[in-house]
Amino acid sequence: MRRVATTLLPFWLLLSAGCASRPEGRLPTIEDYSDGVSVYAESLLESWKGGEVPAAFFSPDFRWDGPLPGEASTAVPTRPPLRLAQYRRSAAPPVGLRTEAELRERLGSIRRLFSGLGRTENVLHEFRRRGRKREVTFGLLLTGRGTDGHLRQEGGRVIALLSPSGDGGWRMESAHLLEWTSASASEPLFEEVAGKAGLGRVHKAFLPNAARNIPIPGDHMPPGVAVLDYDADGREDLFVPGGDGNRLYRNRGDGSFEDVASRAGVDGQEGEGIGALAFDYDNDGDPDLFVTYLFRPNLLYRNRGDGTFEEVGAAAGVALNDYSTSAAALDYDRDGDADLYVLVYGPPDRGPNLQANNAPPNHLYRNDGDGTFTDVSGTSGTDDTHWALAVQAADLDGDGWPELFIANDFGVDTHYHNNRDGTFTNVARRVGTLDPGFGMGVAIDDYDGDGALDFFVSNYSFPLNWFLRDRRYPMPPFPFSLGRPLVWRRLKAMSRGSSLFRGGGARFEQTAEEAGVWDTSWSWGCVFLDADSDGRADLFVVNGMVTGKNPREREIDFWNLMSSEYKKFEKGIATADFGDDSLWGRPPKRFYRNLDGRRFAELAAVTGLESQANQRGLVVTDVNDDGQPDLFATGFLQPPSLWVNRNPSRARALVVTLEGDPTSVGPYRSTRDALGAVVTVESGGLKRSQVVSAGYSYLSSGSTRLFFGLADAPRADRVTVSWPSGRKSERRDVPAGRIGFREPAR
Repeated sequence: MRRVATTLLPFWLLLSAGCASRPEGRLPTIEDYSDGVSVYAESLLESWKGGEVPAAFFSPDFRWDGPLPGEASTAVPTRPPLRLAQYRRSAAPPVGLRTEAELRERLGSIRRLFSGLGRTENVLHEFRRRGRKREVTFGLLLTGRGTDGHLRQEGGRVIALLSPSGDGGWRMESAHLLEWTSASASEPLFEEVAGKAGLGRVHKAFLPNAARNIPIPGDHMPPGVAVLDYDADGREDLFVPGGDGNRLYRNRGDGSFEDVASRAGVDGQEGEGIGALAFDYDNDGDPDLFVTYLFRPNLLYRNRGDGTFEEVGAAAGVALNDYSTSAAALDYDRDGDADLYVLVYGPPDRGPNLQANNAPPNHLYRNDGDGTFTDVSGTSGTDDTHWALAVQAADLDGDGWPELFIANDFGVDTHYHNNRDGTFTNVARRVGTLDPGFGMGVAIDDYDGDGALDFFVSNYSFPLNWFLRDRRYPMPPFPFSLGRPLVWRRLKAMSRGSSLFRGGGARFEQTAEEAGVWDTSWSWGCVFLDADSDGRADLFVVNGMVTGKNPREREIDFWNLMSSEYKKFEKGIATADFGDDSLWGRPPKRFYRNLDGRRFAELAAVTGLESQANQRGLVVTDVNDDGQPDLFATGFLQPPSLWVNRNPSRARALVVTLEGDPTSVGPYRSTRDALGAVVTVESGGLKRSQVVSAGYSYLSSGSTRLFFGLADAPRADRVTVSWPSGRKSERRDVPAGRIGFREPAR
């Protein structure tokens, strides 16, 4: 038996409290909800994988409107070894009807491009009843090795009209293509090396998973990761908290790591270590560590500068004993000292209320400059009580003062504007960033290259959410006929997927669907990086929940159970018993390559990032010190992953490091880490801005190095630094490689 902590349960409680009852008979399956179309989709996929799609899948008078899959695609400029072509249906698609024989031949020719298959999909993205017929949007995908030995993927979305076949099944009557992507690569961009690097230790929870109380989300939430150079040897090390002790992986510089947590004095306490933050709170040039815990005091490790740490959390005034999750460092008052913001999740003995704002408050600790902090949460107005999971600080409106964006579970997010007087105001509604959903992670960058900061919020996406409007779904009875449509709209909004907010104006613009980055499954950590060093910010997202021994996924059972048994779950006495099956257990990771500053293409299968592990924390680092961004992700009850960027295109890059001057004279100062500084690099007609952050993604903090791709340019045209003190630095004609900036006196 597996007891599964249920992230979606409290949301259902807030919709149905006091109303639910178990429906009579068995609960519906996806086959029931789709009237058997799911069986048709699976059979169609299996036939396609086998090499030939029989005519029996189509009506005798079947017609295909417009180009067939893989036709009329336009080549997208990429760097070798990647090749990419895409088709998107326009408002006026090409005229021309095709027969089922032509479609079957085309599907067969696509299948014959592969010598071996990897991940395959046929997902029902949309499903509508049209009398006796069904209108369905299929999401088709084949991945694997091509006959040329290259990594390959072919896939897209098709809208089809199905009619009854007479034998209880379905036949396709007509269809047309919405979009199609063809991609191949002669070699992967990334190589996964965690095992041979000495990072293969499996994450363990403090208590066995099967013994955890159902509503405690800590069962499935940790761990995060922090990047730091703790011993000042110039190499980036990795700190990972855990339920069986923390790990500090020292980078040996030869491609391997050793765990020195005990020797360094950061092996932790009894309990569930969750979040990790590296920041220099005492401005001595050595990174310190802050570790959040599940119902244990949070720990603050001061770096002594000799390879060891001293735990000072209680003495410093930051040993909060609650359900802490993520933390971020920022200098909110611009006095040159790094302040600390700590998120708190809701209590395990009850779910969120209607607004999901009944959690304990978050905490803002002002750095007093003498090794101690003062809790100013109440007076600063930052004591938000949503169920908070992720936070990042940045000057999102360009006024010179750092703001806080908080991704919250079960409801709306929080966007704190800095009032410049020690207080904050939540402006999420005013600036368009409320973002209702299940917020898990946050990443800030400049994806469209306009110099203004944008940000991504990882949420829960469920393409099958169309079944929630089915009358057979075991919703509680409502007194009014409008009840079900209202609940359906809210459920759909909450499970619609991740968000991408484009900045640069008075309000942020939600562009996730337009950009193609919304469908990230049950997602957690997220980062921007220029993976191929072409000058544009790409996006990587990790995901997953619980993986069983069997491949069967139990998403529908999960949703059914949450409503039909919610009373038992509310009391913590029910079990989500999926046996050896999985719950969002093998979702593929999402790597979105930035095509043109507006649209992304999901290309994990051809970049070496095709993983189906359950992962949580995610950071950008440079473990081999080659100037190319690498990726590290923690696993939930699984080993972590380390993806080293092999840079097969030999693109050039520029790595920028900053050192602020906290002792400078003036009304405002920068921290030693230059937290909040914005660096803008212009090269070859492209521009990208990045912010120096401590705390982002999910439960994590990444490298303080900023990586900028230059493509084939030997140098950057201009590099500009906007310091938190208000000072500016600028250099022109900067050669590729590395450059460090020290804050100028004036």
